[in-house]
Amino acid sequence: MADDLAVLQCEPDTLRQAIGTAALAVEGHDPRTKMFIRIRPEYIDTPANAVDAPLGSFCTFDASLFEELTVFEPTAALLPVGPALDWLTYFADDESLTVSVLGEAGAEYASAVQFASERRTATLDCIDPTTVLDAVEIALPDRFDDGQFLDEDRQPVPTTAETSAAELERLVAATDRCQVDSYPLSFTEELGFEVGGEHSTASGTLAGTVEGSAVSHQFGPGLARIVQAIEGQVTLQTGPDQPLAVRCTDPGVTYRYVLTPEE
Repeated sequence: MADDLAVLQCEPDTLRQAIGTAALAVEGHDPRTKMFIRIRPEYIDTPANAVDAPLGSFCTFDASLFEELTVFEPTAALLPVGPALDWLTYFADDESLTVSVLGEAGAEYASAVQFASERRTATLDCIDPTTVLDAVEIALPDRFDDGQFLDEDRQPVPTTAETSAAELERLVAATDRCQVDSYPLSFTEELGFEVGGEHSTASGTLAGTVEGSAVSHQFGPGLARIVQAIEGQVTLQTGPDQPLAVRCTDPGVTYRYVLTPEE
């Protein structure tokens, strides 16, 4: 019989929102199908991404996000994201939810996750991580030093902008109205954009601040997906020949996404 490797307690919507945002589960897009999580006494994080993926994420859920987080053995699990979100939605009307991470004592990976409220219980099998190990990498944690995004030599990237998700949505909306799927973003004295479509053009600036080297990038639809998922203040960090790091926080959660520019 499987043992409890970790147990957390929280409001169902708290966990659903955190996992959904980390997995970029936004309207019109399916979320990531799988999410690798590490469970430690101080936090739960999502460090792994597909090898050479143009869009990656590394998000951290601090212990303070939960009413309780008890870790009997540090462990990891590969969650099927869609079914996990479906079960969290199922329990949405319950005031509190206990989530038990199950597995054999001493095992490297958990085998299942159990959701339990006062009246109902459901168990969801985890995915066997050994089936995908060759296709994933844990690289993004080494690219962040606290709030600073680093290049591959672990040096700070030279350009940082502070703005908001609402301002970035103005770029996304203008680009969509021009009926193109490439999102331009320039970092000079201001954040700016210039979009040219077949029948419409748009240009402008976004409220915020920019520090560091001037740089311009074009991004694919991954940028729009990130902007749809996040809220509030946003930090952007990049540089010439560097990907874009997008970082924002909610109480108890840090969301980080890394997006490779288009050629």
